[in-house]
Amino acid sequence: DEYYLDDVSVTNMNGTGPQLLTNPSFESSAGSPVGWTVSCSSGCGNQADIVSGTPCVSSSGRCVEARCSDHNETLSQTFATVSGNRY
Repeated sequence: DEYYLDDVSVTNMNGTGPQLLTNPSFESSAGSPVGWTVSCSSGCGNQADIVSGTPCVSSSGRCVEARCSDHNETLSQTFATVSGNRY
């Protein structure tokens, strides 16, 4: 099975803050997700690839295709937050 991820977002809900993620729509990526750390368990390897077209939102642009055989793949990144704010 293949799974796709596109257009993720983290913003401050206490006001109109900027997007906190780097490359949230994966449009700045080619080959692998730029700005994201990819990990996969069970020796699967980092098998998140950037694809474009049909599987992505609105069938256009770029998105991540997760192909880890055990379906336990993680994309992550760190960003600064303010204690007490909602995101």
